[in-house]
Amino acid sequence: KALWLHARARTEGRPIAVKPAEFPDDRPIYFYDIETFGDEVFLHGAIRICAGEREERFFFADRPGDAGVPWREFLDYMARDSAALVYTWTTYENEHVEACWERFGGNERGYRTLHEGLADQCAWVKEHFVLPVRSYSIKEEAPVFGFHWQDADAGGTNCEAWYGEWLRTGEPGLREKILRYNRDDVLAMEVIDKELRALRRAE
Repeated sequence: KALWLHARARTEGRPIAVKPAEFPDDRPIYFYDIETFGDEVFLHGAIRICAGEREERFFFADRPGDAGVPWREFLDYMARDSAALVYTWTTYENEHVEACWERFGGNERGYRTLHEGLADQCAWVKEHFVLPVRSYSIKEEAPVFGFHWQDADAGGTNCEAWYGEWLRTGEPGLREKILRYNRDDVLAMEVIDKELRALRRAE
C-alpha cells in the first residue's frame, strides 16, 4: 500500500493524506534551525507563530568562541513562552541543544520550553502524508509546495565553508548569505506546515 500511495503521489504530482492530521493551535509554534562550524553552533534561527502574529529572529556568533552568546540570547527569547511546539527538520538540532545547555547554561524557563517542545517535523509529515518526492529531505519537500532556496548552492556543508571564509575575510556578503540560507530553511518548514494545513482543510 505504501508503494502504491507513493506511486500515486508521484503520478499525480501532489501530496496525499494517509492519516488524519491534527494541527495544534493552542500554543506558539516555532520553526527552528541551527548552523554549525565544527562542533560549535554559531547561528540559531527561528520563526515564531502565535495568535496570528509572526516573528523572525536570528542569533549569530561573530566568532566560534562566542557561541554561548547567541545561545543564551535565544533562550531568553524562548522564555516568553511557558510551552511551545518547536519544529526542527529531523532531530539534528536535539543533540546540539543538549550540548549547548550543558556548556553554556542560560535561561532555565527558555531551555525548558525549547527542550520539551522539540518535535521532528519531517517524521510528522511522513506519518500523515505521502509526497511526490524521492526522499523526505527538506530540499525535496519544500519545492513540492513552490518554495525554493534563494541561493543555488545553499546547503549545510557550504554554509560552514561560508562561515569559515567570513571569519577569515570579514566579507559582509558572506554573513548575509549565511543568514539568508538559515532563514530559507525555517521558511521552508513554515511553508510546508502552512500548505499541509490548507490541504487538511480542503479534505
